[in-house]
Amino acid sequence: MDQLNTFFSSLDYFRSRSLRLVLKTQFIREIYKDCAARLGVGYLLTVLFYLPLSFIRPDILLLSGPLIFGYPHLIASFRYVDKRAAFLFSLLTLVCIVIHLTNFEIPIFGKFAFGVWQLILAMAGLVIFNFFSRNFSFTQIFFSLILSNFIIYLAQREAVIFIGLMLILHNWVGYFYWILASNKKSRRSVAIGALTVFFFIHLLVILGYMDQFFPTSHGQIDFPGSTLNTGWYLASWTSETVVWYRLLTLYAFGLSVHYYVWLKAIPQSLNKIEHPNSIQRSFKILREEIGGKLLLIMGIVSVLGILIWLFSFDLGSRVYFELAIMHGALELVFFFPRLIKKFYISS
Repeated sequence: MDQLNTFFSSLDYFRSRSLRLVLKTQFIREIYKDCAARLGVGYLLTVLFYLPLSFIRPDILLLSGPLIFGYPHLIASFRYVDKRAAFLFSLLTLVCIVIHLTNFEIPIFGKFAFGVWQLILAMAGLVIFNFFSRNFSFTQIFFSLILSNFIIYLAQREAVIFIGLMLILHNWVGYFYWILASNKKSRRSVAIGALTVFFFIHLLVILGYMDQFFPTSHGQIDFPGSTLNTGWYLASWTSETVVWYRLLTLYAFGLSVHYYVWLKAIPQSLNKIEHPNSIQRSFKILREEIGGKLLLIMGIVSVLGILIWLFSFDLGSRVYFELAIMHGALELVFFFPRLIKKFYISS
């Protein structure tokens, strides 16, 4: 742990030296010292950076984003749950990886559709956690059962459409956490504004107003890399390639921006002070919220996952996306009903 503190202290040293240069400008200094302004400007800069790239090279974003930010953003989502639940989530995720890699199936039911195992285990985890919890919530279990059963039905009946729908909608979840995490009105306004910008970008792309920015070759849309299959998965209900590319653009853009929401916007919106925490302080808060043992385990898993990814891209991708799918299932089953409850109480 002392070595980590030394490492973070070194990073903070270079961070402070860089800030001294950047903050010499009065305008930038005024933005930096106000959390709401800093997050708003940061979000807009993130959008302006990723949106053009999502039109031209969505393949680069879909490759580099999960590789660089994927595991840290999964860890970040665990900090907002009970520590006991976090250990349970970790165990369930491990079970899902084993099921996926061994192609396990129950003879009576056969092979489940993509994502169903994760939802079943997430529901089992919810029941177990509530059973041993002091605050047993029939309401949460009831709403989660309705939601998960509807999703499982959709996954079994329309597996490909389900995959595309979940991939797109998953990128929206962090914005609602951002709004709820904002402990000041100005920060909440920025979060709502970010969600509004996100919505209108989706609207413009879906309606075809951004089609002129798509790469073309001989009058046809030129899908970079191997993104043609991804485009089909996202919009399998149509044969129009332009619709495939619209959804591909939104997926690459939404995925890239949602890392900013989880790793930057939500933690800073929870912060009690206006200035951002140092790297060393941020790590200390993360360790206190998640717990030292679980953080160590998740750190080891992240390093191993990246190493597997580098040596075997196919296996690494399967392991990571299994983690990501379970992450999404847990959001739906555990967290979504809580979001509804909080919005209902606050309204």
